[in-house]
Parts: sequence; structure tokens; C-alpha cells
Amino acid sequence: MNEWNEGYFTDVTYTYGYYRELSPVFQRFCLLLRGFEVPEPREDSTYCELGYGQGVSINIHAASNLGQYFGTDFNPAHAAHTNKLRYASGCNASFFDDSFEEFYNSLNNEYRGGVIHLYNLIQSAFTESGRG
Repeated sequence: MNEWNEGYFTDVTYTYGYYRELSPVFQRFCLLLRGFEVPEPREDSTYCELGYGQGVSINIHAASNLGQYFGTDFNPAHAAHTNKLRYASGCNASFFDDSFEEFYNSLNNEYRGGVIHLYNLIQSAFTESGRG
């Protein structure tokens, strides 16, 4: 691995797929089912995804939901692909290839919602090990 990666694994790109668990609509639905009061999405709502992988899910969410979408993934290949999808869709989003620390230090907004795209990494590890 290269030294610039600060311990992030960047030698292989992440899978290409859509993950509904990262959807702000699905998350809101789940919270409402559990009895939580969740505000309606608005144009000024913000959504942040840490570790967006190939960017399929966040681009679909940004193109089909109200709000402003932000995210970072340390892998430059992921950021390049995610931004290609963004340009093609014309969605309201900003994607970066910063480390989580760099991204945190650059924040000028308060995020009302966010996800970490690790669910699928954990799920894949359990499935591959025969425990999932």
C-alpha cells in the first residue's frame, strides 16, 4: 500500500451496486415505523455519506430526492467514478476524495443526516466467512 493513504485500503475498488439501506427515504421510513418523529425532506436538507464506494447509491439518492448531498471516499478512483455519475445525472451533490479527517475539517454546514458506507463491507465479510 502507498503511504499517502493514511491506513485506508485503496489497492482495490469497491463493488458497484445500489444499497437501499443508505437511502434517506428508506431510513426515514424505518424511523417512522419505530415511532420516531422525523422531519419531511426539504430543499435545504443535507445528506452526507462517508465512504460512498463507486457512488451509485448516493447519486441515485441525490438525483431523486430533495436536498443537498455531500460525501467523501478516500479512494481517488471512487471519487472520479462518482463524479462522472454526478455529471451525467446533473444532481445537486458534491463529492470529494478526502480522508474522513480532512473532510470533517473542511465542513461549513451542519448535516442533518449521514451514513457510513461500511454496512456492506461488514455484510460482505460475514457472507464470505460463512457467518452471514
